[in-house]
Amino acid sequence: MKTPGPWKWFNYPDGRKLLCARDRAVIHCADAAMTVDAEDQAAIAAVPDLLAACRELVACWDGCRDMVGATVAAKLTRADAAIAKADDLTLITTAEGHKT
Repeated sequence: MKTPGPWKWFNYPDGRKLLCARDRAVIHCADAAMTVDAEDQAAIAAVPDLLAACRELVACWDGCRDMVGATVAAKLTRADAAIAKADDLTLITTAEGHKT
């Protein structure tokens, strides 16, 4: 089962990294290998393609959103929100909270 996000990295000055999700955290020490299971790797790898496809699909509706029904409009709004969330996502943050 894929581990639900959102995920956030914290980098510590001593080389340790902390990967956090909603219900779990994984610490990585600089001298130890870090692994991500195959299902999570596949989900992470698919994100750029999914995001690009969502952008393209939403762009197809630009200029005619006021002509669609409430159900389609709600789904487009949901897609817009998901795209904005992905655009705002900070994947790597230092322990002090500075974006890197």
